[in-house]
Amino acid sequence: MTALAAPAVASASAQDAAGASTSSVTYVTCQADARNAIEHAACMSDEQDVQQKRMDRTLAALNATLDAAGRTGLAASQAAWHASTAQDAEFEATLYGATQVDNLESGEAVLVRLRTRADQLAHYLRLID
Repeated sequence: MTALAAPAVASASAQDAAGASTSSVTYVTCQADARNAIEHAACMSDEQDVQQKRMDRTLAALNATLDAAGRTGLAASQAAWHASTAQDAEFEATLYGATQVDNLESGEAVLVRLRTRADQLAHYLRLID
């Protein structure tokens, strides 16, 4: 595996060039200030919570906006995402060991999946607004 380092962060801002939300500014700052693996892991855990809440809020907004057919499609899409996420986690368990670096990389993979799904849902919401 790679040497212990802060996980890659796409941008120091909360939005990318397309206006999609990425990592929170708090996360970027936390990772920059983290001095060891425990602090990096704490940053990731906090950001996973931020991204999960963002995804949940966006799902609620979509459900409130969509008609019945759209809500059915969204529910199916979200179920497929959950299944894919679970399969990814099972596979990744075969890749990562038990070192601090492995734990950080595994946590980053979870965070990337959450952030990417939240970004995709936000994109859908922008399309129908």
